[in-house]
Amino acid sequence: MSESQSQDPKQKTALVRHDDAEAFVISLLQAEGVRPDDAKVVATALVQADLRGVESHGINRIPSSLARIRTGGIDPLAVPTVEMVTGCVAKVRTSLDLDHAPNPPPPP
Repeated sequence: MSESQSQDPKQKTALVRHDDAEAFVISLLQAEGVRPDDAKVVATALVQADLRGVESHGINRIPSSLARIRTGGIDPLAVPTVEMVTGCVAKVRTSLDLDHAPNPPPPP
């Protein structure tokens, strides 16, 4: 990790390797009861959003997601389900899951 000075002299920006950021997010999610595989998928999606320059969907979402887990707004063990409505339309039921939870198994 390296630090650089931002425009505000009181704020510093830390540059973190993407794999270190992902490992950190995984550890935070697992500490709140998220399954390891789910934590990896979510962490990868958040870090990739940051790497693409879409910070609004990156790791800055972690504090609010952790708060929602703690208050019951997100079930860390939720598994999304898919119901095929027509041949090209599916309804995904999330049941309070994390934003980037892994894809559910295909419908029968």
